[in-house]
Amino acid sequence: MRRIYLDHAATTPVLPEVFEAVRKAMQEDWGNASSSHTPGQTARRMVDSARISVAGLLGAKPEEIYFTAGATESVGWSVGGAPDFLRGRGDRLVSTAIEHPCGLESARQVESRGWKAVSCRVDSGGVLDLVSLKESLGEKTALVSVMMANNETGVIQPVREASRLAHEAGALFHTDATQALGRIPVDVGELGADYLSFSAHKFYGPKGVGALYARKGVPLEPFIRGGGQERGKRAGTLNVPGIAGMGAAAGMARREMESRAGRAASVRDALESGILSRVSGSEVNGAREHRLPSHLNIFLSGIDAEALLMALDVAGVSASTGSACSSGAAEPSHVLSAMGIPRGRAVSSVRFTSGEANQAGDAEEALEIIVKAVERLRRSSPRAL
Repeated sequence: MRRIYLDHAATTPVLPEVFEAVRKAMQEDWGNASSSHTPGQTARRMVDSARISVAGLLGAKPEEIYFTAGATESVGWSVGGAPDFLRGRGDRLVSTAIEHPCGLESARQVESRGWKAVSCRVDSGGVLDLVSLKESLGEKTALVSVMMANNETGVIQPVREASRLAHEAGALFHTDATQALGRIPVDVGELGADYLSFSAHKFYGPKGVGALYARKGVPLEPFIRGGGQERGKRAGTLNVPGIAGMGAAAGMARREMESRAGRAASVRDALESGILSRVSGSEVNGAREHRLPSHLNIFLSGIDAEALLMALDVAGVSASTGSACSSGAAEPSHVLSAMGIPRGRAVSSVRFTSGEANQAGDAEEALEIIVKAVERLRRSSPRAL
């Protein structure tokens, strides 16, 4: 049975070119990048090359990129650690109700350290309410954090406007670009971002590696102290294979972004139109005109989303209900709840995300499987449509 993978928001397959970069760093150029001998300096050059490639993907300078273990660490460093490096600038974090779980946990972390964390509203389409943001800002606001695109709905947020409002209030601005980077153009200068977090495995790179962008001159406390790696900000032997793979993935994403977006949108749109026309009581969650090209979050009345996902998995289709980091949670999606979507609709909503693992005909084949699975579930456990 051929598997149809429609969960690219959770993770993406490592591309052959990326795998080769990782393999080479592990089997051939395996020196410690902090060593001064030839093998070490070969590894150092690989890291430097990757840093240039990653910086190019978001319009940054190489010296503004700090490699981490992934976006969760980057968000924890820049948002959760704000009370350490923004002392004297205020004691207030303003964020949104739809952040990834790592963003929500970082907000709780700063509150446990005496800060006030404020969560702004989003509208019914899942878009940040800028009036709510402006009303939440004040002279004690030190940091504003707004994700660039939501991981569950794919809805793209007005980050440029949010950044402007933050700076006008004297605050610094962070954005979690994990879902956006590699799928849509990202330029830190245009966005006005002071900090930006992301992971490699969302754009066909390896897992366990990511980065934090910190604009030159902004405060940043060392995350791990020790050997002085990453310009004294994050000590520890560098993950050269992961970094090399991330650099290769970033370069490919920059070159192929437009064509990838077109292919992802083609699959997503075909699946979306098919479900809406063939599955009664179906409706898209989120602003359809402001989405990533890969994301479809859709309500399917009369079914339990978790039951549907299990049925689809058995039939060879991989999908999810939302964040892979909170799968299995008993509560409905906090993102859909923040959009005002009732619990009954939230627990009947599924996320499909397309990408490079998809082949021609995947949308049509997946649609047939989805339609049959929904019909079977509705017959076995009917609920009001």
